[in-house]
Parts: sequence; structure tokens; C-alpha cells
Amino acid sequence: MLLNRTALAIILISIIVLAGVTWLIFNQTENQVKTQKYEVKITDFNWTSRWAFGPVGTSYGRSFNVTLQNSGIMDLQEVKIEVKLFDNSNELWSQTWLDEVATDGHITSHPNVTFGISAGEIREFDGGFMTKLEELNEAQGDLTFKVTCMLNSTILGELPLPNT
Repeated sequence: MLLNRTALAIILISIIVLAGVTWLIFNQTENQVKTQKYEVKITDFNWTSRWAFGPVGTSYGRSFNVTLQNSGIMDLQEVKIEVKLFDNSNELWSQTWLDEVATDGHITSHPNVTFGISAGEIREFDGGFMTKLEELNEAQGDLTFKVTCMLNSTILGELPLPNT
């Protein structure tokens, strides 16, 4: 009878210790994921065209080239690049398009594209920026641009650009 109680006590203590260790490991891993710093930088940005009118003359845009570097240790998915236009720090309506080369060699552009970037990868994108002509006509101050790289709502990197 004493042997059964001892065995039962050892089993219960083992279960409690295992539960505690499991909880500590899970909690530590969760904290590491929460505090993970993503190391994605915008290493280069160039306008590749002059300003031009868009469809029906209601929009105005230009092409760009941007380079990202993921120097972190994690592959990332759902990354997004946006070029934003500001008038005295107020964001104006704009849309960013990224180019995609199809298997047949044709290039198509898509708005609001998300993509993956592997750990250690340096990746170059071509795209376009567009804003409404009325937004530019109503601007009251200094127009500035900012390139933003995001993972969901987390800003991975930003690069302010001079107005050109």
C-alpha cells in the first residue's frame, strides 16, 4: 500500500513538473516571437520615369525601383511596399502598384501586392505610384514622399524621399 502511494506521489509530482516546464518553454518562445525584431531595410529607391498623366487625365504618376534587404533570420510572408505622398505631413490619396513578370514574359502591374522575402535575401522591385490630380491641385504646402515596407501593420522600414 505504501509503495502504491509513493508511486502515485512520484507520478503526480512528475506531471506537475512537466506542466511547469512546458509552460515556461511556451511562455519564453511566445515572448521571443513578440519581441522579434525584423531586419528588413529599404536599401535603395529610384524614380525611373518622369511624371505622366494616367487614364483619362484624372491621375498623375511615375515609375520607381526599390530594393529591400532582409538581413534577419526569419523568412517573411505578407510583406508590402507602399509609396506615400504627404502635404505638410498629411497623407494624400495614392496607390502603389508592383510589376510582375509572367511566365510568358509579359509584365503586369497590381495594386496592394504582398510578397515573401527570405532571410538573407536582397530583392528588387519595379512599380508605379499614382495619385489623383485633384489631390495635387489642392495641396497647400510642401509635398514629400515616403517609401514604407510593412508586415501586416508593423512598419519594417521607411525611407523619406525628397520631392522630385
